Amino acid sequence: EQLTKLIARHKCYADAKWALSSDIVVKIENTAKALEPKNPFNRSRILFASEIDFEEKGNWQNQEKILEERRNAAIKEIFDLGGIQGVIEFAINVERSFDVGFSLGVIPSLDVDSQILPALLNSDNLSLSQFTRGFIAMRYERQGWSLVDNIDKKEWSSFYIGRFLSCLPFTMETWKRANILLGNAEVEYWSKTSASPYQARCDLTLAIDKLIEYGRPHAAINCLGKILHDKQPLDKTRAVKALLSAISSPEPSYPLKTYHIVNLIKALQDDPETDPDDLFRVEWAYLSLLYGHHGAVPKSLEKKLASDAGFFCELIRIIYRSKKTAKSNKEPTEQKKSIATNAYRLLNEWRIPPGLQSDGSFSGEKFDQWLKDVQKICIESGHLEVALIHV
Repeated sequence: EQLTKLIARHKCYADAKWALSSDIVVKIENTAKALEPKNPFNRSRILFASEIDFEEKGNWQNQEKILEERRNAAIKEIFDLGGIQGVIEFAINVERSFDVGFSLGVIPSLDVDSQILPALLNSDNLSLSQFTRGFIAMRYERQGWSLVDNIDKKEWSSFYIGRFLSCLPFTMETWKRANILLGNAEVEYWSKTSASPYQARCDLTLAIDKLIEYGRPHAAINCLGKILHDKQPLDKTRAVKALLSAISSPEPSYPLKTYHIVNLIKALQDDPETDPDDLFRVEWAYLSLLYGHHGAVPKSLEKKLASDAGFFCELIRIIYRSKKTAKSNKEPTEQKKSIATNAYRLLNEWRIPPGLQSDGSFSGEKFDQWLKDVQKICIESGHLEVALIHV
């Protein structure tokens, strides 16, 4: 395997200064062929490694096609020797088990279908799960929706149907079949689908609603991010619901999660029709992301601090003990610590002074009134000195 990788690298970059001469590469290639295993289970393993070294630069599509043909031939050989069990055993022992299933899907055999579906849909083994997904992906590529509509599912439980549908493209056609085949058990599909919005090429509204309903707010945020990327109108209500649902969701996060969240919040901030209370809750929930990420700031929170003396004093009370209250030895809860951390971060990063008007001018009169209100409230609560330090 190492010699094969070495040969491919030096063939691909033959014009590089560090590349070995063609004569030496040929000698290594002959050595590799002499060492090559006769058993296809061992010989073909390198075709399903996590990283494949091509022997030519450029024209990657042609290289991919050649690799696919070699993989298909290898799996056909293994299937002819060891049957479906031999292929499954091979899939468990290689890095790219999805591609093993994908190549097996080329072989037109109903017997293969019956041995894989639905039995392997229940596997918790990651390799077998990926193998099954690859098999279904190729079968779908060859047969289209007839694969879904014609396969005998009478004995399948909703669990198996949900798993099966989750292996299909994330499109409206799949969503419709999930509704028809699963009915009230749609959770079996929506909780398992990869929810890749770039497969959809259709209105994502239904998918966003279902993902939120069935505990997938991070996946819904991914879909909302796709809507922003495509410069389509953002549904503010759904965006707020997804963002707030994601705060306490146990669902694993997605790549670019922070990027999508920050962009959604910025879009909500830029829309004058966004409900101020909704924006306030969202900014507070994601305050840690809104300083230092892609130029984002919690605009509504900072404006509220500058215009509402009561809100400023509330944050002061959250962070600091009153002079009128005796020190407590009781440890604060994690929730209280989290709220206090948010409040402290907001006060320290706050950059909009009280009295600043929307047109950029400054009103000394409004500043004076804000300061008098702060003094009055904090004298009563016992926080005057620390409040004035922050001012």
